[in-house]
Amino acid sequence: SKDVRPVILQLCSWKALRAEQIAAILGRGQTHVVRRYLAPMVRDGQLAYVYPNQPAHPQQAYRALADTVPHKPNRKKHG
Repeated sequence: SKDVRPVILQLCSWKALRAEQIAAILGRGQTHVVRRYLAPMVRDGQLAYVYPNQPAHPQQAYRALADTVPHKPNRKKHG
């Protein structure tokens, strides 16, 4: 099975997404996506909760932490 973590990081660097949105984009079950990818990625510091003090928040979403996003080689840096 292909590792979808780089895809998740790209998605969550675009905007904060809820688990069900990420699962729908990936075409996988939400519980599987949370257990297999999202929870470990939060633990590893790749993703952050939008509501960090309430992991079970009904509108909980995930955002990528800037320095963990895989960069496309042809993308120009701003500034």
